[in-house]
Amino acid sequence: MITPHFRGSRREGRLIKRNRLPFILTLVFLLTTSLIASSSSARSSTTEDQIKQAYIEAVSDVEQHYAGTYDYNDLNKSGIDGMLHSLDPHSNYMDPKEYADFREKQQSQYSGIGATITNRAGQTYILTPFPNAPAERAGLHYGDHVININGESSYGWSMAQVSEKMLGPRGTQVKVTVARPGEKEPLTFNITRDVVPLPSITVIKMVSPNVGYIHLEKAFNFTTADELRNALDTLKAKGATSYILDLRENPGGLLNEALEVLDDFLGRGNKLLSVHGRRSEDLPPQDIYAHNSRPDQSPLIVLINRDSASASEIVAGALQDHDRAWIVGENSFGKGLVQTPFQLPGDAGLYLTTGKYLTPSGRLIQRDYSKIPFWTYILMERNGAAPPTEQGPSFTTDNGRQVYGGGGITPDTEVKSQLLTDAQIRLLTPQFMFTRQLINGQIAGLESYKYSGPKHESIVNKDDLPVSDAVLTAFEAFVKAHPEYGVSVKMAQNNREYVRQRIRFDLANAVYGVDAAEQILMENDPVIEAALKQMPQAAKLASAIAQRSVGMK
Repeated sequence: MITPHFRGSRREGRLIKRNRLPFILTLVFLLTTSLIASSSSARSSTTEDQIKQAYIEAVSDVEQHYAGTYDYNDLNKSGIDGMLHSLDPHSNYMDPKEYADFREKQQSQYSGIGATITNRAGQTYILTPFPNAPAERAGLHYGDHVININGESSYGWSMAQVSEKMLGPRGTQVKVTVARPGEKEPLTFNITRDVVPLPSITVIKMVSPNVGYIHLEKAFNFTTADELRNALDTLKAKGATSYILDLRENPGGLLNEALEVLDDFLGRGNKLLSVHGRRSEDLPPQDIYAHNSRPDQSPLIVLINRDSASASEIVAGALQDHDRAWIVGENSFGKGLVQTPFQLPGDAGLYLTTGKYLTPSGRLIQRDYSKIPFWTYILMERNGAAPPTEQGPSFTTDNGRQVYGGGGITPDTEVKSQLLTDAQIRLLTPQFMFTRQLINGQIAGLESYKYSGPKHESIVNKDDLPVSDAVLTAFEAFVKAHPEYGVSVKMAQNNREYVRQRIRFDLANAVYGVDAAEQILMENDPVIEAALKQMPQAAKLASAIAQRSVGMK
């Protein structure tokens, strides 16, 4: 998603029944806004009052005659979302809690206990407490089974329900009870919620003697550009002379931060993108240019995949159009629409598509959503299915290379992501259950793996946290003893190196934290390996940029 700026709301209407106030008021606001946005010569003969009255009467009929139970908030959200999704897949309604969370996370932080959670076998477990966050300070750690929150049994709760209970204002307390292997009785922790940072960049490290690696995985938020500059400085101090900027899995975020990132690599006068809105008062058509007189001109490779969307595509597209970076990976998602947040009555929010953006060469990279159902389009983003590579309108880069619109950003060097096999997916649950036993000293003969507290390492080397063959043999025995997981010993043996990596990854989660653990999965990453091989291509682009800069002086 792309967020250019915030807009206020118009408040109107006196409503009949107190418990329906937020529901009707929000609908009235949306209907009135959409009608005002329509031309006075609209073809429809339906009046504004008729539309509002139809909604009000529909809700009244539900209230008086519906045979089942219902919730006004659910009706509200599904009704508005249905209306918005008839426009495009990216316009959305946010209820008050969702809108508050949205605003908070754009600040690169949130208020809670600071831990990631996971679902295994229908139950919720702590995956990783963040370093120095309230959860870690209280004593929660990897593998703790969440069984009770604030005196309520969490059995059967979804991860979303568990997460919602753990979030809350800074300074408030939440009581979390967990079951931990090796402990006879459940453990209860009174945790004081605090502000937890949400940095955009998760990994900063050297991947070869002269190549620095930056994984800008999280959404573009208010701190992203500053994080990137600090990362570049850190890597330069370690000897980096070229860089890999990894935008895989990056879902988008704030437009201004994406432009600030581009400004670090593209010199003054280079167009960054064009934004075109339907109505000039909402989003005036504009071309946006770089203003940095001293951009970084080091060789640069950008990694993308099918889950790189929106603001991350703006960055990749502009760098490709100006031949500033060599793009490696898979075709990106293909989202070229701009959303503007509007605050609605009752502290809800509307995320409305108000424009589209074009890359510097003129490409609209938005995939066509008009011929497929809404959920088909959305699930292509969420379940990892690759978007189609559409050979749409042809454009040229600064150096005359051909690029296309209509289907995301096509990489200069295509490298497919490694997808898990069915067997590997099925092994995830028993592997997790085994590792939580392992780190709690419950696997006979492997007590040395027992968790002894966080170490907060930022760099994980290949010889850190080795997983011995004895551990893999113990895992195979664990699988045999737990047929309820539906995994055979042969399946574990056929995927031994995969299991070794996953156990090591979770050990790193427990000891070092989630961002450091990610480096385990980077080892032998075919996309990173391909990027290193393509660095000469990036060097040629950087050299041409430098020569043009000299010629302009």
